Amino acid sequence: MGLGAIFSDQLERIAGYLVPWATAATAAIIALFMVYIAYKLLMRAFLIRRLRMARVTADELREMMEAGANPLELDQRHPLDLESFPYVIPGAVLLSPSDIKNRSHEIPEGQEVIANCS
Repeated sequence: MGLGAIFSDQLERIAGYLVPWATAATAAIIALFMVYIAYKLLMRAFLIRRLRMARVTADELREMMEAGANPLELDQRHPLDLESFPYVIPGAVLLSPSDIKNRSHEIPEGQEVIANCS
């Protein structure tokens, strides 16, 4: 409070210089905020689109296998999930999420990989 009392004349003078710019500064801040929100919404839409395109249904996988495509199926379900639902896609490699780092050499490069996870 003491500094405010000492520099009150200077603060009033600075405030007087800034008054004409207040409207422009407020408009610029609002415009930047709206650009930021638009950017975040666009990135979210791209992410949702990419995730939607990356999914393969069970029927699509069966069709791929019948057509001769040989994707590597990774069953990444947790061991407790396997106990409750023990069915596995024929030929699938069981690879729990905690083992990915240790067994990454089992995933061949250049081959399409389809992951089944819970």
